[in-house]
Amino acid sequence: MTMQGKKKNFKFTGIGKKLLFFTVGLIALTGGVLMSSKPEPDFTTLSGNDVKWQALNGQWVVLNYFAPWCAPCLKEMPQLNQFARALPPNTRLFVINYDPADSHKTALLKQQYNIEAEMIVSLPAPRMPMPPPPALPATYIINPQGQVAKQLRGEVSEDALRQALAQLKSQAL
Repeated sequence: MTMQGKKKNFKFTGIGKKLLFFTVGLIALTGGVLMSSKPEPDFTTLSGNDVKWQALNGQWVVLNYFAPWCAPCLKEMPQLNQFARALPPNTRLFVINYDPADSHKTALLKQQYNIEAEMIVSLPAPRMPMPPPPALPATYIINPQGQVAKQLRGEVSEDALRQALAQLKSQAL
């Protein structure tokens, strides 16, 4: 008698079933941990840097909202560029388009409006320490603890930004 043509049935019973379920569960749990271990960034810059606000702790952050349809926003851009060229110590400047824009559109805006500051890609929506402003232009100064310390509404100048930062820094001492 040959074994050809006969199928052998393999059944898990008792301890075998428990071991199988334990192994499958362990694999699923390990996969879930590995998948969730990479923290999601709060925002991404046009240069491709994924940034968490927590990583900016200890620094002053100036965040400017603008839009290409906002004339005062475009008028203040040369002042923001001057500020970006000579940032005060321990200070970062980011510019973000108020309207959703992917990295391609953000790159076009940077080039079209000669924006020298680091730009935040606004699509997908970044996580900010404040809601979007109700009007533009709007500039926020975020303290080294990650809290909004001041909001400047309307056009800003390089001098106004430097003065506001100096005042906030002196109050923080």
